[in-house]
Amino acid sequence: MGTPGIKVLTGAHAHLREVVAAVGDEQWGAATPCDAWTVRQVLDQARIDQQGYGLALTGGRPDSDPFHPADALDGDPAAEPAKVLDAVA
Repeated sequence: MGTPGIKVLTGAHAHLREVVAAVGDEQWGAATPCDAWTVRQVLDQARIDQQGYGLALTGGRPDSDPFHPADALDGDPAAEPAKVLDAVA
């Protein structure tokens, strides 16, 4: 990927973290422009997508389907995506 690719990836991860941090507790269940998906599902889709990217490099498959994300993340909705972003980075 080289240095420019790493910069793009880390910049995208930083932006995703900023967006997640700006979501209020009461907003996680809100509807989104993605038909029938909540904010939590959109975040879970981003988590699964990044998990799949990382696993494509190291071998393996994501733990769930990014086209049918769950509407629940354990505890803090931002915690699981942060773990995945840390692992991919």
